[in-house]
Amino acid sequence: DVYKRQLIPNVITLIEKNSRDYLEMIGYDVSNYNVNVCNMWLSRMRENSNHNFHTHTKLGEKLAAVSGSYYVNIPPDSAALTFSRSEGEFFNQLRLPAKEQNEFTRKFYSHEPKAGDLVLFLAETFHGVLTNKSSENRDVISFNVSVTRKSDAD
Repeated sequence: DVYKRQLIPNVITLIEKNSRDYLEMIGYDVSNYNVNVCNMWLSRMRENSNHNFHTHTKLGEKLAAVSGSYYVNIPPDSAALTFSRSEGEFFNQLRLPAKEQNEFTRKFYSHEPKAGDLVLFLAETFHGVLTNKSSENRDVISFNVSVTRKSDAD
């Protein structure tokens, strides 16, 4: 019980502070907004499992602004978090060959997480998790953060 009362609020506070800082860093003014975790879940990926590409924007009545993951247990070969520039790019509708792979022509970017990483990204970002090739479980706390105008939330 002490664990729940102390750990979970501290994790939520950490996520909300870092989400606010992230939004400011990428150019959004959130000074008149509340930044709150709106949902959170534990993902356990067993050997040979994966997570299809998706976004997190619509959550019932709320819109998520930021999504992310805190990596708890990440064994070697347990899968990268992979981002796609857009859903259209994922399905390769343009079909033009690239002269070279660079930050503009690359369709995917993968992050190889390690235990203790906190990864934040805009909720509209198309992302998924490749196949866990480890015989050990890959444990991640994932979450969404909503942003509401302070006067609307009060």
